[in-house]
Parts: sequence; structure tokens; C-alpha cells
Amino acid sequence: MNEREKTDIVFEITEHIGVLATYGNGWTKEINMVAWNDAKPKYDIRDWNPDHQVMSRGITLHSKEMKEICSLLRGRPDLAADEPLQAQNAAPQMEQAAAAAF
Repeated sequence: MNEREKTDIVFEITEHIGVLATYGNGWTKEINMVAWNDAKPKYDIRDWNPDHQVMSRGITLHSKEMKEICSLLRGRPDLAADEPLQAQNAAPQMEQAAAAAF
């Protein structure tokens, strides 16, 4: 096996949950369910180029971790703005998806 084969990362976006931000260069920060190297899909938050072939560093979370994040953020006064941010609009979807995973 050569060096390239050892470092190839295989991924599949199994579910697109939502876009958290869109940048002027066309990239988007997204939350998705992603299966990395043929493993069970996990929650994934990272920036993607428009065709989803190039990505930035990001974070992957197991369902239990995502549920804990939702629990920690619920009720925070700084997230209860009069005009919801685009990222806040994704929170109910994240919470529903995390709850469904259990």
C-alpha cells in the first residue's frame, strides 16, 4: 500500500440537515450526517465548497454528544434574540435529529 492509499479518506453525506452560514466565495458551513471511512454516520459540522468535494476541518459528534450540546444550549439567554440567526433556525432540526437517534 502506498502513502496515498493510507491517507485517503472516504466520506458520504448521508443526510443534509442544514446550512449554518454562507460565505461570499460559495462555501457553506453545514451540519450533516456523514459516514467517514464506511463507518456509521455521525453529526458533522464543517465548511464545504459548493460541490461538496473539498472541506475544511470540522467536528464530528456521536448522537449522545449532539443531544448533550442541544441540552446545554437550550434556554441560553444569548440565543433568545428577537431576530433569530440562521444558525438558530437549525437548532430545532438538530434537536429533532438527535432525539430520533435514541
